[in-house]
Amino acid sequence: MTTAATFDDTVQLIRAEYNELPHLRLTVPQAARLWNLDLSEAKAHLDALADVDILERTPDGRYCRVGLG
Repeated sequence: MTTAATFDDTVQLIRAEYNELPHLRLTVPQAARLWNLDLSEAKAHLDALADVDILERTPDGRYCRVGLG
């Protein structure tokens, strides 16, 4: 299980990646591979960023920066 600090650190890492690569569009499995997370962790991290309107989920299931989908 991921600790709160580790979860927050990983969310910040993912946010930084999307800031550096604003046109990044990843599915949950792609994000899991990229950041070495299991599928449920990857989805939770991406959803956390979607909940605060940093990312959005496109109709094809990819996560991208808000407004760039």
